[in-house]
Amino acid sequence: HYKVFDLKRRFERIVHPTGLFIVLLGVDGAGKTTIAENLKARYVTAFRKIDHYHSRVRVLKDISQLKKDATPIDASNPHGKKQKAGKFTSVAKFGYYFLDFLIGNVKIAIAKIKSTLVLVERYYYDYSIDKVRYNLNLSDKFLLFFEHFVLKPDVIFILTGDSKKLLDRKHEITIDEIDEQKRKLNERFINNPKAVFIDTTEGTVDECVNKMLKECNAIMRKRRKW
Repeated sequence: HYKVFDLKRRFERIVHPTGLFIVLLGVDGAGKTTIAENLKARYVTAFRKIDHYHSRVRVLKDISQLKKDATPIDASNPHGKKQKAGKFTSVAKFGYYFLDFLIGNVKIAIAKIKSTLVLVERYYYDYSIDKVRYNLNLSDKFLLFFEHFVLKPDVIFILTGDSKKLLDRKHEITIDEIDEQKRKLNERFINNPKAVFIDTTEGTVDECVNKMLKECNAIMRKRRKW
């Protein structure tokens, strides 16, 4: 009887994972890392484990780090690429990273089954929002097509706010680029039922995190219980 019950429990855990997959999107200065650290601190006892990633799970190394004498990645000037990548180079680079996304998605799915909170900043969506950062010379239709094959998060938090205030926090990109990325985020996710927009320039970090916790807790309360 116990073995049958345990098999049933394991099957239901696979069909109805008890973990949570959260994506944080937003322009530089929106507070993604700060928000992520606060979310982790608030949820530290709610899940068996917390996995925090930037962009990808990174099972595969960044292409620039494959060489033995590679220098560490400098993220201080994400839009400082001297030369725009060609189509062939962009497709090859995308193929390599897309494979990493697929492998990473398996790890995320398994983590959710094991009651893990998976927190990813930027994720695949950022490829179409900020192409210059990744130096990808690819069309939106191309990126949107392959988006169908990546694992969908339980909730996507879009961190936004007043452009001037965001620029004051970080000067890595121009205010015009901030406005453009905000436009793209609004256009892409305003009608997405899993997307929640949070203005991080109004109110404190705790207030923003409390709004996010409310959304996450609502998702978990709706889940089937066994």
